[in-house]
Amino acid sequence: MSVQIMPDTPRPKYAGAQATPDEARAALTGYTAYFGTYTVDERARTVTHHLKGSINPGTVGVDNVRGYEFGPGDRVTLTVMPVTATSTRLTWERVK
Repeated sequence: MSVQIMPDTPRPKYAGAQATPDEARAALTGYTAYFGTYTVDERARTVTHHLKGSINPGTVGVDNVRGYEFGPGDRVTLTVMPVTATSTRLTWERVK
């Protein structure tokens, strides 16, 4: 599995051919990317992402546990566990 999430707000282009330190920092702010394997626990209704690589080196080897629910249609919603009032929920939709 792999995940890439970017902010949906426009970001300025680099002024030159190479990013300045501030431009590079702005490009990474809010961006998340990682890949690895996953396991599903149907009884607990969770999926665990086992991170093998990440844009954030400190999270390589970490397991991200997410609750899941399907629907409507071709959607799956993942919720950061444990669930709290401020837990992040991401809804993914299959591209056809």
